[in-house]
Amino acid sequence: GRGMRGGARSAPLAELRRRHLGLLAYAVGFFSCLAGTTVLIDNWGPGVLRRLVAPSSSELPHELLLLLSGGDLAGILVSILAVDRIGRRGCFRIGFFLQGTLLAGMAVAPRHPPLLAAIGFVATGCRCFGWEAAQMWCVEAFPTPVRATALALSVTVMRLLSVATLTLSAAAGRNAEPALALLTIGGLLFVGGCFATLLLPRETAGALMAGDG
Repeated sequence: GRGMRGGARSAPLAELRRRHLGLLAYAVGFFSCLAGTTVLIDNWGPGVLRRLVAPSSSELPHELLLLLSGGDLAGILVSILAVDRIGRRGCFRIGFFLQGTLLAGMAVAPRHPPLLAAIGFVATGCRCFGWEAAQMWCVEAFPTPVRATALALSVTVMRLLSVATLTLSAAAGRNAEPALALLTIGGLLFVGGCFATLLLPRETAGALMAGDG
């Protein structure tokens, strides 16, 4: 009985390795791209924005923090409404390419606080599209017997990469020049966008979930 239970527990891993390794590698890849760039934004972003918007202050203005939180909420709501209309690839384009363009644009935009705050608001909302599409695609692309294991493995790798990114970037973020930091994050988002959109195995929006057809 114990051996049978052990075999049952290991079956999803064996099935993933045998039949869905490419899908798993893709899922791990885009979750890693999202996690790495999100950690950099959350780690470097407050200091970068403070130096751009309120260089004489020791912290971000409370009103700006509220605005960015509002952008996050707006992004969640809009992405939920749009995720099946524009597809997973469309969401990845917004979450990676548009967000990267906005952040890179902040690096060269005039340093007018209202303008930078508006760009930050939209960019914060854009990243919600990437996360929404990533979670939906992972649920839809894998068959039921391996779905939970695939998602758990992807999230585990994502967490490990997040810790590594935070560790490696913490010191650099404290002294990062705002334009260079924003261009770096924007460039990484473009790389992640190329990976997520060009290597997307299949569009799952509107399709039957894997194993249900």
